[in-house]
Amino acid sequence: MPYRLHLLTILFVVSWLIGCTQPKPATLEVTNAWIRPVDASLGIAGALYLTISNNTLAPITLLGAKTAIANPVELHQSTMTNNIMRMRPVDAFHIASGAQLSFAPGGNHLMLKNLSSSLLPGDSLAFTLQFDQHAPVKAYALVQWEKP
Repeated sequence: MPYRLHLLTILFVVSWLIGCTQPKPATLEVTNAWIRPVDASLGIAGALYLTISNNTLAPITLLGAKTAIANPVELHQSTMTNNIMRMRPVDAFHIASGAQLSFAPGGNHLMLKNLSSSLLPGDSLAFTLQFDQHAPVKAYALVQWEKP
């Protein structure tokens, strides 16, 4: 009898553990979002940096972004050609299934133009990313001088 009880207990625990290890849902994940402080009265734009992880089963395309304090928010790409850094707006960024897209100084970024308020160290900036074939994703960026 104790042997059966022991066996049933082991089976119960194993079944419970299997139930606890359900796979994570396939989602888009935004991490490490940050922006340097900007004084809106100077009329300069801000550059927003982040990482997007496409954990879905399909490729996606980032089409744009919005925030309450900037209009427009543009997708930008910086490239180095003949020792000259060039920045240009792009229409979209494609992210393969299972891949990441990083936005970092000297590379891809979201350009926030016509800021209606300043961004001070310690502030948090709400923004929304817009994709094809996926619902918008709301995220927050920390205002700080260096990458988190």
